[in-house]
Amino acid sequence: MLKLLGVALPESPTQLDIQQRLEKTKASWHGKNIEDLSNLPVMKDAKKLADMRLLSSLFSATFIAAPALLLLTVCEQVNLSINHGNVSFSAFVYASYGTILNGILQDIESAYQFGSLALSLVEQLNADSINYRTFNLVAATILHGKIHIRETIGLFQASYENAVENGDLEWGGYAAHNKCLYFYFNGPELMELEPEIKTISNTIARLKQETVLTWCQTHRQVVLNLLGQIENPCRLQGVAYNEETLLPLS
Repeated sequence: MLKLLGVALPESPTQLDIQQRLEKTKASWHGKNIEDLSNLPVMKDAKKLADMRLLSSLFSATFIAAPALLLLTVCEQVNLSINHGNVSFSAFVYASYGTILNGILQDIESAYQFGSLALSLVEQLNADSINYRTFNLVAATILHGKIHIRETIGLFQASYENAVENGDLEWGGYAAHNKCLYFYFNGPELMELEPEIKTISNTIARLKQETVLTWCQTHRQVVLNLLGQIENPCRLQGVAYNEETLLPLS
């Protein structure tokens, strides 16, 4: 389908493919004020809009099955936005690109600026129907490079609420889990942390997101171990998670 639209991406990207695409994308914004990208015109070209929509739909699948290809699809969308104007998808695209800058290129400052750009575009472009993806990604992968993680909790909660409101239970589960994880990293008292994680786990269970539920239950069992509520604290075997039965299923 991408080829029919004129978007050429290698099915199995090499390291050279990735490097060249990252360099091309950086060249498209290098020397510009990143926050000024919010002033780009609205994308109107029907073909480019179709490209953006299709590439955005590939995010979850490529994230899990083809991370190298994900890098190329994100770069392609950044270039489309900068060259042809912003669209509602652009907020999430800039957040995704900020994730790449932070996690792969270790450009913390530029990553933070793209994350801030993404958040500002959510409101500017009225991207309410997909803002939860942007909130979750910026909070999970970008903000901690510049600000304390306690400031991410509210974005995760907003992401969860908006995802459920829009019927996207998958992303609702991701947001709930990330809230659980970052609350853990925030370092509250264990007696305060355990019931909070239990509540979040129950929320994820109601969403029927089994994989994400397992992640959250693992965190809860770690806390229970630290509280001394298990005979062998070096094994994750308790009321929340049992490594003997669940680990082989991961």
